[in-house]
Amino acid sequence: MNVTDETNRLWMGLYLGTNIDYFDACVRRAYRDCNRTMHGLSKRITKHKYNQIHDYIKTEIDYLFQDAKFSDQKEFDNWHKKSCHQLIYKFFEVLGYKITIGQSQKWLNMSLKYLFAVGSKQIKNSNRFSQFYHVPIDNLIQIEFLKYGVPKLSIAWSKLNDYNRYFEYQTDVRNAFRGKVPFLEELKIFNTIR
Repeated sequence: MNVTDETNRLWMGLYLGTNIDYFDACVRRAYRDCNRTMHGLSKRITKHKYNQIHDYIKTEIDYLFQDAKFSDQKEFDNWHKKSCHQLIYKFFEVLGYKITIGQSQKWLNMSLKYLFAVGSKQIKNSNRFSQFYHVPIDNLIQIEFLKYGVPKLSIAWSKLNDYNRYFEYQTDVRNAFRGKVPFLEELKIFNTIR
């Protein structure tokens, strides 16, 4: 018995649930990180409707892990922008509920973060293109990034509805961590603020 593997499995089970499908559990956990900002959604959502949206985001991420052929940051950024807008569209199509860029980026980016953290041993290729992953924007990390010269958004992240403004923030983060992988720097910083 490998104690490290069993310990990791215990912690993943406590945080993600005992669902053995880590991919599914990570995407569900990421949804819980952003859905508390989706006021009034609980009156519209059913398990079936949630699963339609959940399956969409899993399909997008699975494409990233298995089939995407990005050669640079710009190609990843284009995929990310399309995926965020498609997630917004999917929410409206299935639920008649409008989410923002801030909410869609949070679900997508936190899904990638959790999948990366679980690791490619559990989820094949979960670290593929991680050098291009975007930093999930929320209140905690914005406060920490002030220390690195990254200004906070002028509105709450969950109300952000302009992808260009979202991308400007990502650019500010990239500039603050020039020569490093911002996604990995955020992971290190986030682990010190809890």
